[in-house]
This record gives sequence, structure tokens and C-alpha cells, in this order.
Amino acid sequence: MFKTYFIDVLIHHYADFKGRATRKQFWMWFLCCFIITFAVSFVLNFIAGFCEGMQLPSAPQIKETLNSINIMFTNIWVIAILLPNVSISARRIKDAGLPVLLVLLMIPSYIVLIMNMFAQKPPLELSGFSCLAGIVVFILWLLPSKKTE
Repeated sequence: MFKTYFIDVLIHHYADFKGRATRKQFWMWFLCCFIITFAVSFVLNFIAGFCEGMQLPSAPQIKETLNSINIMFTNIWVIAILLPNVSISARRIKDAGLPVLLVLLMIPSYIVLIMNMFAQKPPLELSGFSCLAGIVVFILWLLPSKKTE
């Protein structure tokens, strides 16, 4: 599963906006991304909690270091999978029989995400529009595939 739906997208379809992505391919990609993110964060937080529970004298420094590593990993990870996320979203929207340009609705969400990565509070209007656009894109991702002649 991991090789088919994650590694294949990274190696063969990293910035591929041509073709189609079925619902299964699309959601398996997101599941793999979620599992990797959750697993790394869980391990780092578990180690930080373990060190704190051991009441080591250096526990606060260890926890702060692991928290910084977790934030750094998350930021690098988001940037690394940004283009594959956009490309697989474009192929998924195309598979649903809709114009690929609808993937541009994701831009406000990425702007808010990047602003949060650099500890800047995005304007409320942008956050609200980002949320609304995210809901619309999510609905587009759920649409069934359309067969083409």
C-alpha cells in the first residue's frame, strides 16, 4: 500500500498535473501523509513526555529541543509535499470531470498555512475565506469519477 500510493506519487507523479487520480489513489496518498506526520509527532512527543516523567534535570531543555525538532520537521514536511498535494488534487478534480483550475481554490489555505509557519497571524478575512475554500475543495475531492469517451 505504502509503495503503491505514496512512493509512486513522490517518484513518478511529483509535479504531474496530467492524467487522473481516482478517489482511492487520492485518499490513500492523504492517509499515508497523515500516518507519517502522526507517527513522527507521536514519537517525538512520547520521548519528551518520557523525559519529563523521569524528572531528569535536563528534561525542560530536552522537551524544548524535541518540540523545536517537531516544528522543524512539520514545516519541512509541509513544504516537501506541497507540490505533490497540489498535483494529485488537480488530477483528482480532473477525474471528477471538473476544470483543473478549481485547484486554485487551495491557494488561500496554503497562504494561511505558510503565514502560520512563520508565526504571523493571517488576516481574519483570509482565514475565513481559506476555511470556506477548503470546504469547497474537500467536497470536490469527494465527487465520484466521471468516465470520458
